[in-house]
Amino acid sequence: MTSKTKRTIIYIIVICTICFSVIFSSIEKVTELNTFEITSLTGNSFNKIKSLTYEPEEFIEIKKDTILSNGFNVSVKNYAVMDNSDAFLLNSDESLYRRPFNAAIDVQFSNQTVFTTLIDNSYLSKLYNNELVYLEHAWLDDEATEQDSITIALSCIEPNSNRRLNLYLKINNLGQLFDVTSDRKTS
Repeated sequence: MTSKTKRTIIYIIVICTICFSVIFSSIEKVTELNTFEITSLTGNSFNKIKSLTYEPEEFIEIKKDTILSNGFNVSVKNYAVMDNSDAFLLNSDESLYRRPFNAAIDVQFSNQTVFTTLIDNSYLSKLYNNELVYLEHAWLDDEATEQDSITIALSCIEPNSNRRLNLYLKINNLGQLFDVTSDRKTS
């Protein structure tokens, strides 16, 4: 080999070494930067995010069929509305969202269906002066049953004021909703 070829080889080796060292050092800096960003994100940002909790967590359905001695058969089915957009926050300083319930009511008199309805937020709003109320539970009020009528009780909550109230729907044997009363409870 000539001295010119040796010099060329040395120059190529030096240039390659410089290139490799620049490439490896920049890769190391990028890795350190990414590690720093991930550490700072997990250390600072993620601790401030509260996880949202929904109650109930899973779908719930409760159905109760009642046969009364006065000729009424009443079916009340309560179930959770699982769509998160319908959930409401009870206290602004908590991260607990409550899912509302709907109730399917079916009333029969002498084996004939006389009253059927779905009680949801819009139905309750119409019953309660167009205010926003959510259903918690519906049931047949056995104590308010008369010979020619039944009473469906609805436990509701007003999310804006966090107040609870009961609404009572009186239904006669013709299937007419003839009286709606309420007793307001504060929580």
